[in-house]
Amino acid sequence: MSYGSYQANDVISSSVPSGRHSARGRGLKSQQTTEESTGLMARPMPEDNELDNLFEHLLEKMSLSPEKTSELQSRSKDDKWRLLRAKEVMKTRFTVEYYLDQMTRHMSDKLKVKHPKRKHMKGLAPIGELLRALEVDLRTNPNNDWSMMFIDEPNNGVVVLIEFLRFLQSDSTERPKKKKYELLYKDGVDEHRCVLCMKSLMSSRYGFGAVLGYEESLVVLALSLRAESPKTRAVVLKLLATALLTPDGQKKVLKAFDTVRVMTGEERRFETLILQITGEPHDPPFQAAALCFINTLVHSSAKMNIRIFHQQEMLAAGFDPDFIERVSPS
Repeated sequence: MSYGSYQANDVISSSVPSGRHSARGRGLKSQQTTEESTGLMARPMPEDNELDNLFEHLLEKMSLSPEKTSELQSRSKDDKWRLLRAKEVMKTRFTVEYYLDQMTRHMSDKLKVKHPKRKHMKGLAPIGELLRALEVDLRTNPNNDWSMMFIDEPNNGVVVLIEFLRFLQSDSTERPKKKKYELLYKDGVDEHRCVLCMKSLMSSRYGFGAVLGYEESLVVLALSLRAESPKTRAVVLKLLATALLTPDGQKKVLKAFDTVRVMTGEERRFETLILQITGEPHDPPFQAAALCFINTLVHSSAKMNIRIFHQQEMLAAGFDPDFIERVSPS
């Protein structure tokens, strides 16, 4: 049984759904890293040996595939120098410590009361603006020392980010009447932004491995399949489909769906996902991501009997193989 020709590497849209915060950040300016680069930008191109050494050091930090590394090594001297200079000016907007402190403070019980004290909100950034900045810093610096510092001990940024996503999955807050409380407002757009942060973190092999190494990660990501936005669900499915292709990935993903089934009271594993695929209104990008995930799940096992088992499992959860032809454009 085939569910379409979708592949795990298909590009899924990651744009933010409509509905942005109007509150401006009040804790964002003081922690910005604004120092100007005074290194490579101020120098002429070095001699060949020094240029090669600098470029090799850059490639070591980037954790690229052997094919991509070879392709970059074959570039001209001018191209290598341009890449080195471009990397030099890529500065993160905030420090690792700032992001982790902000997320931890937002999750504090001191802010869950009806009227939090002003001292507990001092220097706190609005959730939306905080996540926008973090997503950019993770996306533009996925392989450098900053991202590794975010991930590694003692910061444990993967744990903090996953727990923050869990925090955002709880009921959205009502927009407060008093402006001073607006920075505590959270909604589905923030959950989407946090999922994009996870996507950026997982764009490198090091980050991807760190996320899979934290047992709760896939469970919390799978819970975001219940998000209202189909764009959020599509990004999550792409990440889960990629996880299926790693060693023990199928086992970990299936365990996560089992946990979600128990937590949410599903009668069968995947039944909510199947309902979303066939439900109204149809969302083609989400449906494509969902079919990609199902295909990857079914074919991630080398044993035919396991493949047949997962095919039957999808049918038992309500999947209709003829549905795709009915909704596909003629």
